[in-house]
Amino acid sequence: MVNLGDYIGQVLAELTIARVQADLEAVRVAELYSRHELLKHFPIPKIRLSEFDVELRFLILDTETKPKKNIVVKQIGKNFKKFTMEVVGRRNITLTANALLKLDSMTSAKVTEAEASTARKFDLPSMATRMTPIIENVLEDNELDIETIREIQNEVDHLTRDSILTELSDNRPRLNVAVTSKELKEASPDTITSISLKATEEGLEWSQITPESEDGKNSVWRLVPE
Repeated sequence: MVNLGDYIGQVLAELTIARVQADLEAVRVAELYSRHELLKHFPIPKIRLSEFDVELRFLILDTETKPKKNIVVKQIGKNFKKFTMEVVGRRNITLTANALLKLDSMTSAKVTEAEASTARKFDLPSMATRMTPIIENVLEDNELDIETIREIQNEVDHLTRDSILTELSDNRPRLNVAVTSKELKEASPDTITSISLKATEEGLEWSQITPESEDGKNSVWRLVPE
C-alpha cells in the first residue's frame, strides 16, 4: 500500500534519475573521447529525454482519516515556542524564568482558544499573527528597543507561518492505493483505475549572473532553462 501522490512522485523522480545517469555517462564518454587520438574529433553521443507517456494503473484502497484539528493546533503552538527560543537565542538574548513562564502560558492560552473555535470561525494560517504579540510580553524584562522586538516578531511570524503550511500539508488526508503486479492481478478488472501522464523534460543549468570579483565571493549564479 502506498499513497497515490507518493507513487506518482516516485515515478517522476525515477525519470529525473534516468536523466542524471544519462548525463553522467555522457561526461564519462566525453572524457574517454578526449584521450583518444581519433575519437576526440567525433561528436560526443548524448541521449536526451524529451517527452514521456506513462500509464499508471492502481487499485484504490481507502482514504486516510483526516487528523483532528486539535492535533495540528497543538503542534503549531509547540513550533511557535521553539521558533521564539531559537530567534531570541541567535541574538544572544537570555529569557528570565518569568519570561519563559509567560511564553508557555500565553501560548497555551492561544492554543486553547484555537481548539475551542470551529473551523468556520478560526483560520489556522492566521494563528501566527494571533500569537506574535506574545513575544512583546515575553521580552518586556529585557528592555529591548521596539525595533529589535519587531524584527524578532517578524522572524518568528514567518517561521510559524511556514510551519503552519507544512502542518496542513503533512496532515492532509491521503489516498491509499495498491500498485504491485500481484495486487493488481488479484483484483477485479472493474476496480482498477488508470491514469495517463505526459511528462515533458525541461532541463536547467547553472548560469553566472554577475561577474566574479577578485575574492570570488560576489558572483551570483542562478538556475536558468538550458
